[in-house]
Amino acid sequence: MPIVAGVVAQHDVPIYLTGVGTVNRAYNTDVVRAQIQGQIVSINFTEGQHVHTGDLLAQIDPRPYQAQIDQFTANLDRDRPQLQNAEANLARYTPLLAGVLPRRSWSTPRRRKSRNCRRLSRVTRRSSKPRMYSSATRG
Repeated sequence: MPIVAGVVAQHDVPIYLTGVGTVNRAYNTDVVRAQIQGQIVSINFTEGQHVHTGDLLAQIDPRPYQAQIDQFTANLDRDRPQLQNAEANLARYTPLLAGVLPRRSWSTPRRRKSRNCRRLSRVTRRSSKPRMYSSATRG
């Protein structure tokens, strides 16, 4: 076979390697898990896209969490006047009943007040969680 001169050209030469083994990841990847459950309204990235800390990746429907906040707020608005009423009754009846009836007979207003205080603190604790979730959905 004769040797012939050709035109010089520059291009990439593919290199193929065959072998048995495992392939390491070429890029750093991570698994994303939701902290709360809900229906995804929008996904704000494409597969393989580089994302940064703080980027909004997905948006979860905020309506169930807003309904929960509204329910807790309504419970709080219902329980505050009950607590004030129990405190007023306690202040009114304590001096009247202290000298007349045995102590356990007039402890009902105290029990109502403590029950309303517990309920109020429970509702206040619960209502702070949905606000945190609601702000996390940005919507």
